[in-house]
Amino acid sequence: MQSGAILVPDFWRRLEAFLIDMLVLLVPCLLEFFLILEWMKANQFLGSDFLKGVLSLPPLFGPLSIRFLVIYLSWMTFALMIPYMFLFEALTRGRSLGKIALGLRVVSHNGSCPTMIQTLVRNAMRLVDMQPHFYVLGVMAFSGDRLRRRIGDRASRTLVVIDEERFGQKPV
Repeated sequence: MQSGAILVPDFWRRLEAFLIDMLVLLVPCLLEFFLILEWMKANQFLGSDFLKGVLSLPPLFGPLSIRFLVIYLSWMTFALMIPYMFLFEALTRGRSLGKIALGLRVVSHNGSCPTMIQTLVRNAMRLVDMQPHFYVLGVMAFSGDRLRRRIGDRASRTLVVIDEERFGQKPV
């Protein structure tokens, strides 16, 4: 969607970019989970009374459960998300892998590449954006803003735009 002299992506395009980034983060988390599981099997931790007592969850892989897997993957993905987004956006001129795939990028309020501080603030504010559940505040802020900025974008004075360099689209 267009807003003034810049091309601003709609909600769905930004959501797709975010989901691509989450898939990128989920792969190493799943790999780590199953490596830990194999290590536990090899060292005979699975099925031990100690582990059953610590986890006290219904069995699936011995004492481990789907609930444990979901909790583990949620926390690990969350723990990796802010550093991943910060590093990618800082090192690739405002682009994460999801943004690259969908032709988006983060720019400063004046259209230049965001500074390291802006990138850090933008991504640290994800902790606020994702409250109370899965980006409710961020979506509300995004929906009520003509430039479609979430709280992190407003705090850091940044904006997500359609990448003109990649798509050759020029603002009107």
